Amino acid sequence: MAQLFCYRKDVRKISALLSLVLVSSVFAANESGNDVPIGEIAVVGVTPVPGMSIDADKVPGNVQTLKSSDLNRNGTVLSDTLEKRLGSVNINDTLADPFQPEIFYRGFVASPVLGTPEGLAVYLSGVRINEAFGDSVNWDLIPDIAIHHIDLDSLRLRGPMAQLFCYRKDVRKISALLSLVLVSSVFAANESGNDVPIGEIAVVGVTPVPGMSIDADKVPGNVQTLKSSDLNRNGTVLSDTLEKRLGSVNINDTLADPFQPEIFYRGFVASPVLGTPEGLAVYLSGVRINEAFGDSVNWDLIPDIAIHHIDLVSSSPVFGLNALGGALLVTLKNGFTFQGADAEISGGSFNQRAGWAEFGTHQSTLGFYAAVRVLNQDGWRLFAKDSIHQYYMDWSVHGDGPTLDLSYARANNRLYG
Repeated sequence: MAQLFCYRKDVRKISALLSLVLVSSVFAANESGNDVPIGEIAVVGVTPVPGMSIDADKVPGNVQTLKSSDLNRNGTVLSDTLEKRLGSVNINDTLADPFQPEIFYRGFVASPVLGTPEGLAVYLSGVRINEAFGDSVNWDLIPDIAIHHIDLDSLRLRGPMAQLFCYRKDVRKISALLSLVLVSSVFAANESGNDVPIGEIAVVGVTPVPGMSIDADKVPGNVQTLKSSDLNRNGTVLSDTLEKRLGSVNINDTLADPFQPEIFYRGFVASPVLGTPEGLAVYLSGVRINEAFGDSVNWDLIPDIAIHHIDLVSSSPVFGLNALGGALLVTLKNGFTFQGADAEISGGSFNQRAGWAEFGTHQSTLGFYAAVRVLNQDGWRLFAKDSIHQYYMDWSVHGDGPTLDLSYARANNRLYG
């Protein structure tokens, strides 16, 4: 997570001396007419998709490679070979079966056990084989007899902590065939005169500060987005919407209160409980709302009625502390993203009374937005009364170039679970 560099005073002289010795040795070998051996140049893939590769020494991370000749198939399973021939790899025989191991790399795991916080992505000839539910890995499904080579790649800001690429022997023919089919389809559509639909282009922020954004497909990591239309406010709190509509998100009701959840994303948590090892950074319109002491997150302070969109971004150092697991970017509305007025009043069992209202308008370069939400309920059991009062206002000045937003948020809540 951090590095400490100590330099001696004579380091420049030593490095210069070593460089001079090496260069003079090479020139002497060339003048003698002998070839200078440069060793084998290892080439590895830079993406899960085959066909894009560079020299291993140019990769900004640790890369280890196993060839088919390195794999011993005389009764030895793939996991044993990985443990013996790759550094920082350890095997845990949780299920007591050599074909269903837990493989650890630098403390991060790829396991067949559902519920394990997975930290390794596994690709088989460019196809991700982590299960859609839980990201577990069924190692017994990999035909190790057909493996051509394996690359173990450390973190490169693409989401997981590390990635394991397994390439089959026939991968080049298959990828070339697929590329030929896709290219021919595009040319055929262009020649017929029909427009080729490209779908909706999602734009997300690349930093916590608003105003700096790129296309979602250009972000080196997993990005999921929720719009205001995706948020259901009919008695459903924000955490329920995140769990239902975003992948790899789970909710833990530690405090037995729907407004104080623990939100897990790929095993990393953003919790209101002080002392929990926080692994998610949460930003509200560019302002970090993790508490200064303990980095806990008070979810009840977020005015969900005023949310314009939410971006869930996988691990990136751009988002600062506690963004090892990812960052949740909540962008609130203003007078330019919402115009008009809307309100709702509701009631229900356990003496629940709720209401919310919002108003937005803009004229020329000036905009104004305001929202309020009130909820009171006694709860379904004794000593479970909740009282929510949230207020939000935003004054905006948006010109052709620069923009200025002055926002005010306030909450007065009493939560008993």
